Amino acid sequence: MAMDTKVKVNEAARLYAALGHSLRLQAVLFLASQPRGGAYVSDVVAYLQRAQSTVSHHLKVLVDAGVLATEPHGNWGWYQVVPTRLSQLSEHLSLFGTSVPALGARMVL
Repeated sequence: MAMDTKVKVNEAARLYAALGHSLRLQAVLFLASQPRGGAYVSDVVAYLQRAQSTVSHHLKVLVDAGVLATEPHGNWGWYQVVPTRLSQLSEHLSLFGTSVPALGARMVL
């Protein structure tokens, strides 16, 4: 595997790991649907109906993976989706090219 492909695969794994928890995926979908392009952490807490500390942990994972951007607004953090980061999802899937269907056809479940 070429070095460039290894880097892309590692980056894809990091991105998918960040989105691999249902609360994080719900948070991303919630933030992406907001008319102002984002929301305060308190809005995400209310939407997810989880403790603020739990939500903050999951938001930090998403920020660290580059899926979300944040900026402080007084006592609360403002979070928004980084659109270019999400568009990379389809880019990463293209790494598989036509081999995905071929692999799927050979898999025995």
